[in-house]
Amino acid sequence: MIYIIATHSVYKNNTEAFGPANSIAAFLAAKKQKVLFLKHALEGSKESVAILPDQSVEKIELPGNGILSRGIREIKLNLKFSASEKEENIFIGVDPINGFAGSLLKILGKTDKFIYLTADYIEKRFNNWFLNACYHLADRICLLFSDEVWSVSSRIMNKRKRQGVPDRKNKLIVNSPDFHSIKRKDYNGNQNLVVISPLSKALNLSPIINSLKPLFSKYLKLKLEIIGSGEEEENFKQMVHDQELEEEIHFLGWKQHDEILDIMCSSFLGFALYTGAASWNVYGDSMKAREYVACGLPVIINEIPSTAEEVKSYHAGLVLSSISETKITNFVEKCLTDKEYYLSLRENALKMGQDFDKTKILSELLHL
Repeated sequence: MIYIIATHSVYKNNTEAFGPANSIAAFLAAKKQKVLFLKHALEGSKESVAILPDQSVEKIELPGNGILSRGIREIKLNLKFSASEKEENIFIGVDPINGFAGSLLKILGKTDKFIYLTADYIEKRFNNWFLNACYHLADRICLLFSDEVWSVSSRIMNKRKRQGVPDRKNKLIVNSPDFHSIKRKDYNGNQNLVVISPLSKALNLSPIINSLKPLFSKYLKLKLEIIGSGEEEENFKQMVHDQELEEEIHFLGWKQHDEILDIMCSSFLGFALYTGAASWNVYGDSMKAREYVACGLPVIINEIPSTAEEVKSYHAGLVLSSISETKITNFVEKCLTDKEYYLSLRENALKMGQDFDKTKILSELLHL
């Protein structure tokens, strides 16, 4: 048996952003399964990368920037590499382009099982009506020919149910990490707050800075670390400069995933506040919130992603129906001054992280 995973990857400063496909590949590797991992660059590179079962790597540069023509080339690459595998296989296609390749393989009898994974969903993916129609047509074809439909959030899963996907093939696989692989640390009284996010208009940084400013002068050990990069980076740095908070707020740039988890495990609270500018966040599952709780960090999150519903039910942090700087300030200060309250939140966060352990979820879904 060989597992074929086809996905799109985002690269920041030559570092690949960790996504759902990466966690599946890591799980299968830990289970000593054969994996063919196909990664097409969505941003930050023009290369497609094939990691073969023997761990050798092939890089293929795809010319041109046209979405449709590039997507067709990526589908052809998926078919080429997948068809070369002669043994029984399971194809996991992430998003409609890779999923369309899985649909063709299923129709042609070249895959034994096709799993269609939706990492994000949006009603209006493209402003161009024709591209948007192609996107939704491919999505519908994937729903029709897949053996299972995996969704990263309860909202996408419910959308699939409304689209007619039967319960037997409609599965939930949230963006959680492998809980037991994380090297957590006992709380030692540190006061480091953390934001992990692309530095884009989707990140609601202003209320974070404004809510923390009155606390920095009261709690001298309090710091905020921002991990990420993006088009709004200089604007955010200017915002910090204007507030004269460069000693308290540090931009660390983009980091490798293992480094990010290590920083989380040494932190106090995590922020996951969204502006709504990225409309896919409404259907999304906050990977950073999932990783915060798995590292033992209570989360400050607003209700845009569905992850907030679980944070609220587990009492694993502060959930905001609307952004309130006063509520954020009061919550952070209560965590700083009431150790029993903070430790109860931390315990709840860990319970949430453990209940959504990715290894447990994948073991059940793949029967491994």
